[in-house]
Amino acid sequence: LLRSWQTGIGAGALVGLAGCGKSSKGPSIHDLPAAAKAFDVMRLNQALDLEHEAIAAYTAGIPLLEGRAKKAAQLFLTQELSHAGEMHGLVKQAGGRPHKPKASYDLGRPSSALDVLHLLHDLERRELHLYLGAITQLSPGSVRAAVAAVLANDAQHICVLRSALGLA
Repeated sequence: LLRSWQTGIGAGALVGLAGCGKSSKGPSIHDLPAAAKAFDVMRLNQALDLEHEAIAAYTAGIPLLEGRAKKAAQLFLTQELSHAGEMHGLVKQAGGRPHKPKASYDLGRPSSALDVLHLLHDLERRELHLYLGAITQLSPGSVRAAVAAVLANDAQHICVLRSALGLA
């Protein structure tokens, strides 16, 4: 299914993971004014909520996948867990209360690998949309850098999923 990604996926994933958690030089979230921290906490918790939903979707969908698609999804789940940890940490650093995962999510009823790939593609697309919108609104410095790293990694995910679905 993802034959063309066989060798590149591992390297691309490592690059994406290497970027997660890196901070740029600039103001730390600790140094921000209270109003900026509050806004960042709100946006970061929105991202955290979506990360929790993606984790639930990958966890539920992986058993329906096979071969390279399954291996890619397992890797992406690990990365989504890292993203959630990053958002959780940023919210705490800003003095906020990180949102916890919901008890359950309405993921539909995927019954085939194709259904799962469509579900995961939709979630990754939603994550990209959220991160693209947030990146210009968040405080500059370490917060933006962390979100940009997650955005880049999720862009890798969606490229692989789109390829698996035969999309441009």
